[in-house]
Amino acid sequence: MLSSMTGFGSASEEHDWGSATITISSTNARHKEISVSLPKELSHLEYIIQDIVRGFFKRGRAQVRLAVVWAPAFELAKIDDEVLEKYYRHLSEVHYRLKLLEEIRLEQLVNLPGVVVVSSKEEEARKEEIQKAVEGLTRVAVLRWQEMRLAEGRNIYRDLLKHLERFEEIIAIIKKRWPIAKDSTIDAMKSRLRQVVEGLEVLDEGRLSQEVALLADRWDIEEELSRCRSHAERFRASVDGDEEVGRKLDFLIQEMNREVNAMASKVRDAEIRWLVVEAKTALEKLREQVQNVE
Repeated sequence: MLSSMTGFGSASEEHDWGSATITISSTNARHKEISVSLPKELSHLEYIIQDIVRGFFKRGRAQVRLAVVWAPAFELAKIDDEVLEKYYRHLSEVHYRLKLLEEIRLEQLVNLPGVVVVSSKEEEARKEEIQKAVEGLTRVAVLRWQEMRLAEGRNIYRDLLKHLERFEEIIAIIKKRWPIAKDSTIDAMKSRLRQVVEGLEVLDEGRLSQEVALLADRWDIEEELSRCRSHAERFRASVDGDEEVGRKLDFLIQEMNREVNAMASKVRDAEIRWLVVEAKTALEKLREQVQNVE
């Protein structure tokens, strides 16, 4: 089953220590990327959250955000006022001595070593409780994110088959039209060559036909038509498979585009050239959808 690289999932919970909300959103990317945004107090959970999310997708850019509103009476960490004041006095002296104009901001001081302190066993136990809650919340959000990606994948699947059928239909029309266009091209070439050699005393009709046939073979598009049909069959089989197929489908579209471009460079028939444009349009619509497939 196809899975989209784009999706969204979220989950929230209330606890005595506060309320937590985790959101997961994803966008297209060539490789697997995960970024996690956490409150400073829970920064140690970044790799745990990454490990949970990593197992649910193969390709794309996933952004995870955890927002926590702490209960008023809850303190997971404390600020050591004495250490904070010492840092501030020392930095103020440095600013004065160096004549620096930037102000000293509180968020800079809080990040300095020893300012934020987590100590007691009770607080450590509470940290473990919060960690388990965040892990559970992450798994719920991930499942909802995965559900949305699969639902979008079903929509992409239907669109891919629709555009693929249109491409196959156009290739079938070109194949039916080609023998007529080829004969017409050969006749036109013979006529032009006759005009060129009209003044010659000897004209070998057999040799003339042979040379025209050789030139026509260079313009033949039977191989391109055959490869287009083969690539389309592979595309259909891959879409119905169970593996992650985004890169494979993208490659097949490139190959089909190459064959269609080769046809465009060979044919002179106006109707076939217009059909080639329509085939390229169908392939472009396929490509747009495949960009979203994991």
